[in-house]
Amino acid sequence: MMAGVAQRHRLWIQLIQVVGVLIMLTGVLFVLQGSFKPQIRCPQGPTAAKTQSKLWFNDGAWWGILFDGSSEEYRIYRYDGTNGAWSDTGTLVDGRNTSRADALWDGPHLYVVSAGTQASLKKDSVRFLRYTYDPSTDRYSLDKGFPVTIAEGGTEAITLAKAATGQLWATYTRDIQDGELRRVYVTHTTGDDASRWVEPFVPPLRGTTVSKDDVSSIVAFGSRIGLMWGNQYDESGKPGYYFAVHDDGEPDDSWRPDNPVMGASMVNDHINLKADSNGRIFAATKTRRDRIDRDLDAPYGVLWVRDREGTWTSHVFSKVGDFYTRSLVLIDESRNDLYIFATSPTCSGGEIYYKSTDLNDISFEDGRGTPFIQGAGGLKIGDATSTKQEFSRGMKPMVVASSTTGRYYYNLLDPRGGEKLFPRGAQITDAGF
Repeated sequence: MMAGVAQRHRLWIQLIQVVGVLIMLTGVLFVLQGSFKPQIRCPQGPTAAKTQSKLWFNDGAWWGILFDGSSEEYRIYRYDGTNGAWSDTGTLVDGRNTSRADALWDGPHLYVVSAGTQASLKKDSVRFLRYTYDPSTDRYSLDKGFPVTIAEGGTEAITLAKAATGQLWATYTRDIQDGELRRVYVTHTTGDDASRWVEPFVPPLRGTTVSKDDVSSIVAFGSRIGLMWGNQYDESGKPGYYFAVHDDGEPDDSWRPDNPVMGASMVNDHINLKADSNGRIFAATKTRRDRIDRDLDAPYGVLWVRDREGTWTSHVFSKVGDFYTRSLVLIDESRNDLYIFATSPTCSGGEIYYKSTDLNDISFEDGRGTPFIQGAGGLKIGDATSTKQEFSRGMKPMVVASSTTGRYYYNLLDPRGGEKLFPRGAQITDAGF
């Protein structure tokens, strides 16, 4: 059974890679000028997707949602720092092979949303799970009454946030018009019952009809919820990165638009959101300057920062020629550090690089940065993932990445001197296809 699953993954991935190359070559023939946007479906590993977080730090250890090949399930794994190894705890998260999960730790509970990727399939519907951690056994147990289905059908990615009031929010994009376009949806819990969610709805905001490549993300900051999404539906005349604010306790239709940047060349399907304790928002994004008005020196990876007053500023962390993709932002307020982790080269995967900067004086070095994780024998990896949490002094940045063949790799960074646990990263041998 496991061999059959692995074979199907490989055949599907090979087909996607061939089609992607043909489409890219076609784009080159058209010189990639104007607003032409080829639909390139890049292969992804089990650590996808860009908006999500698979790891969390609790009780002095790192934990993660990883795929166990023997059971063909996504389970909770624990990292043993003493022995330098990840191990399966046996706790099930999702038995669907192609599901993607987003994890949020807020002790004593672990919150997870997970869904398959096909909007038309009921079996891929979005599930919400709540676990309780027992420090005496180092185990998470699924709470009674969970999982619950909170949205019908699958989605490319769903993300989760917890407001200061305790209310949980989630967002995703869903295919419409035979998959040619998508709409942006949000949902949230009602009252204090985490098992009850409102019917998903499209917020009454401009630009919520998007391309079939676009995603959304959500974050809690102060007494507000922030919703961000990309819109590459160029024909609408409204492409750009959108952001909207919802005050805790206000009606569902009470949203204020606060968009960081508009324009076809400035938006892509890459969003990774974080917030600090001061109410600032940090959004790692990617432009389309590799395809629109192509220029190797043009901004490609852009960090958008929204201050407490609502003013957005931009900080370029990579150029088109750096071939950065699927960027991840992490924040360490205890040391005033901000990190960007990303894959290079773009689309097909390669290695994970990182850059760091002062949190209060953001400025990134030129180039790809420092190599952080490399696959064994030249194996291409990507889809770096980590935690939603802000780092405290007892935490070291942990990043896990994967290959499209289902192998996991990880590395740990000591922020005191920038020392990596492994020079090239290490494989997680007990997880993967």
